[in-house]
Amino acid sequence: MSHFFSLFEHHSYLILFAVTALELIALPVSSEFFMSYAGYFVFQGKMNYILTVLAAFAAAGLAVTITYWIGRLGGYRLVERYGRYFHFGPKQYEKTAAWFDKSGKGLLLFAYFLPGVRHLTGYFAGISKMPFRTYMLLSYIGASLWAFCFISLGVLLGPKWETFHQFAGRYLLVLVVIVGLFLAVLTAYRLYRKPIRHFFSQYFAKLLTHFHTIRATGIFLIFLFAAFIGMMALMIGIAQDYLNNEFTRFNEVAGIIGHRLFALPGIQGTENVILFFQSTYVLGAAVFCSMLIIWKREPERRLETVMTAVILGGGPLYFYLVKKALGLVHSLVTANLPLSPSFPYEYSMTAIIVYGTCLFVLLRHSYSKRVQLFAPVLCVFLLLSLAAAEIAKYSILPGDLAGGYVFGTVWIVFNFLLFELIRVGVR
Repeated sequence: MSHFFSLFEHHSYLILFAVTALELIALPVSSEFFMSYAGYFVFQGKMNYILTVLAAFAAAGLAVTITYWIGRLGGYRLVERYGRYFHFGPKQYEKTAAWFDKSGKGLLLFAYFLPGVRHLTGYFAGISKMPFRTYMLLSYIGASLWAFCFISLGVLLGPKWETFHQFAGRYLLVLVVIVGLFLAVLTAYRLYRKPIRHFFSQYFAKLLTHFHTIRATGIFLIFLFAAFIGMMALMIGIAQDYLNNEFTRFNEVAGIIGHRLFALPGIQGTENVILFFQSTYVLGAAVFCSMLIIWKREPERRLETVMTAVILGGGPLYFYLVKKALGLVHSLVTANLPLSPSFPYEYSMTAIIVYGTCLFVLLRHSYSKRVQLFAPVLCVFLLLSLAAAEIAKYSILPGDLAGGYVFGTVWIVFNFLLFELIRVGVR
């Protein structure tokens, strides 16, 4: 192992370039390990940060270009000749190509963070004959985000890199998967909004026709809220971690990242600027803009106004009830464990409730593909920046911030589902 470290120290840029390119061509090596280790070298002053990111980006760009043209020039022939052995013949190819053309573009931005997926996206994009300019733009942006995140992770963790690399990388992967799933569901809803609404309205009518009791109609409510169980499970899981005091390592890793992020040149001292987006003035302005968007649309604006008022107005009461419930469970079950009194963090819960509601309104009334793609990304980036600023300025525990975001998300998702159900019933 010492020989490897010595070799990497003397040929760091070349090894980083080669490993990154070879992995994306589909060889079983771990680029994240080398990129984060290169970030540790940047922390030590042995490598230049900009050159390191450029080396990883150039390698990724070269590799994904090669895989695209391999798929474009020879992929369909392989499908025709050998696809039937893998249940992937010409018909399945046409369906896959159509899906990739509609929904696969957003996947390219996050595919690099998913092991096994990033190796195949270039081939599938080429086989589906996605326009090279479109592929190049999205895949190169995704490659730069991938390289930037893992190299920066090594820089921020510094001497703690070896201890916390896998742990921090796992949380980063979970975060990206959650964001990717959110965008995938959002894209599916935007593409098939009318069929989805038509299906639910028909199903609701059939239930009312077939069953004439309130109890039978409740079956439909249970079915509709099945999607809500996923968020509830996440909330329960994070509450259990809190009550069992299992946030120690997460708090340590995320705390290091938050403090060192705002110690970097150019970012140092910007905490107040970022936290201004959590102030009453900015949140109020966001709500006001959302109300203007709602009232520009004549139908259903009263219902959406009520929905917004319930979500925002009921947020403080929801927070109070959550705190009371957690305090009661702690006193009965885990009273011997010292726990943070600020879990879930009120300001992070307020921020995600307000910005999440405003994002929902914006996406519901916007028909711009750019808005639909970049607005959720910007919202997530803003929330993460607010969390990092809270850690750096006030030393808020990352677990408390995560709790605020999760509990706040449960609240707004519950209300979205409830009002969508009311909307379908009214129609």
